Amino acid sequence: MAHDKDPLADPRIAQAEDILKELTRSAHGFIDKLTESHLWSATEYEESYFYMLAHNGILVVDAPNAGESYIRALIDVDYHRPVLRYERLFFTMLDAYRPANRTGFSNHPTMRLHSRLLLRNTPDARIVVTHRNPLITLPFVCRLLESWCIAFTRDGCFDKHRFARLVSALSIPYFSVPFSYRRANPDKASHIFDCIYDELFADPIAMVKRFYDFFNLEVTAPFESGMRTYIENNRQGKYGQRTYSLEE
Repeated sequence: MAHDKDPLADPRIAQAEDILKELTRSAHGFIDKLTESHLWSATEYEESYFYMLAHNGILVVDAPNAGESYIRALIDVDYHRPVLRYERLFFTMLDAYRPANRTGFSNHPTMRLHSRLLLRNTPDARIVVTHRNPLITLPFVCRLLESWCIAFTRDGCFDKHRFARLVSALSIPYFSVPFSYRRANPDKASHIFDCIYDELFADPIAMVKRFYDFFNLEVTAPFESGMRTYIENNRQGKYGQRTYSLEE
């Protein structure tokens, strides 16, 4: 098949683009607002866990609008147990078919709630926890989730007061659960590296080298060159600048 040699010739790319176009039509402005903080397209890397949650009936997009019972389900460990187990099996099958020649990466905030399940299903996992001032992250998260919700509501019916209460209920476990887990499992310290966001932003390559060294991984010259090229081509704000404030 043509796309065996050229991945961009895969016909599924056009199908995925059609779905994004339909989403743009049905939820006007959703993709545009999301892109300000997270580029979403048929040819960009995307978080597998995000899609598997949806396939298992736990849709993150528009979740805060669904109400308190849905938020409770979203953070419930039992709802995520089969998803994490399936993800491990899925990547095991991929690796059996075409063995990876480099370390695989997964990036999703939802994982913060499920370190225990992650390390149980993937005992060789290495976790990088990014720390940032919550007075900055909370309004950012509100704005991000707002962009996921407001496009699906009718004009004038989006209640920011109710929305903020639901986002607070969703955010609290993201702060408390990881620290509780680590206090109860000091033997897992070698699996977890703490990354300070300001230091990462100031020198991302130096930070990557630090956690690679922590996990006894090698930073090769081609890998470092690839990082520099990516950083140069993906400066913060390239697709828009999201504005937010704690007062709002």
